[in-house]
Amino acid sequence: MFSTLAVLEMVLLATTLATTMATPTNTTTYTTPCGPEEECLPVISCPTVLHKLQEVWAEPALRAAVVDQLRGRICGAKAARQICCPAAPLGVFQARAHMEGGVLHALDSSTLLVTNLTYDGRGPDAFLLAGTEGEAPSEQGALVVLLVALVAQGTYAPLEYTDPSIPALPAISPEDATVFRLPAGVTVAQLRWVSVWCRAFAFDFGHVVLPGPAAGDGEVLPGPAAGEGEVLPSPDAGEGEVLPGLADGGSGV
Repeated sequence: MFSTLAVLEMVLLATTLATTMATPTNTTTYTTPCGPEEECLPVISCPTVLHKLQEVWAEPALRAAVVDQLRGRICGAKAARQICCPAAPLGVFQARAHMEGGVLHALDSSTLLVTNLTYDGRGPDAFLLAGTEGEAPSEQGALVVLLVALVAQGTYAPLEYTDPSIPALPAISPEDATVFRLPAGVTVAQLRWVSVWCRAFAFDFGHVVLPGPAAGDGEVLPGPAAGEGEVLPSPDAGEGEVLPGLADGGSGV
């Protein structure tokens, strides 16, 4: 999505601007809830926000406006500097083993979010797998989906299913907001299922089946993926552009 340098620059800007929002000793918690299709995430994990920040990066006056506008979207503990991020719900995981709960969301056309999931991390070789065909998880023709924290350059070429370097998923708690990036050339609209899959036993720990868009329908997602040039309306369309803002860190894991 962004180069490593661009992400580091955004984090540095976040560190500077965050001092205008809170002090390290401030323990205030924002009580205003996020909207029905929003999740409270670190800004660095919200691609819609990052895209807007990229647009104003070279304009100091607009960057200052971002700081003013983000205050109404801040959520959670003030010191955490999180933001209400648009997140389109895709479905609830059908858990089978080692996990309970779990809701799948799309943050943009190439980014997935999993919330409210309990996964014990005991799968010996488990990772997120997705398919563009069929209605049930299978290793045949499947796509390996990596945690955003593991994607240094923001994008990656599709991996071979047998690649021994694919890292296993860590344990995940319900309070975690776990963000994944699809491989280059694949969009959320193409997916038909997403699974927490154990390669060692070729076993589905839990999955979501996605219906896909109806014929002729466009892709309805919170925001554009970087580099696509597609401009989608912000969640506050009609009320003027609201740029949610920036936080100083957080991998989304």
